[in-house]
Amino acid sequence: MGMNRKGRRKLIHSGRTFYWYVEKEINDYGQKDLIVVSEDKRFNISYEVGQFDKPQTPLVVIKGMEFKGLEGYNRQGWTRVKVPAWEDSIITPGLVKTIL
Repeated sequence: MGMNRKGRRKLIHSGRTFYWYVEKEINDYGQKDLIVVSEDKRFNISYEVGQFDKPQTPLVVIKGMEFKGLEGYNRQGWTRVKVPAWEDSIITPGLVKTIL
């Protein structure tokens, strides 16, 4: 099944097509999430915007089956992974490429 591309930014990185967008968090806690999804939906992550200024370690929620560094890791469901503190006050294609 295809994905909805309306309102999504397209990014080609390492020969693959990704779509990304920012949306309000699904439970509406006032936060915004950066969503990055590959065209085949195997790579699918959610990153809470604004983690750079928070004292705790930033996290990425992995929803898809692919994520660099987790090859061979047997998991079920969503997985949270600690990531470096990226400057995320403005979401740009450069930040998305850094995450990829």
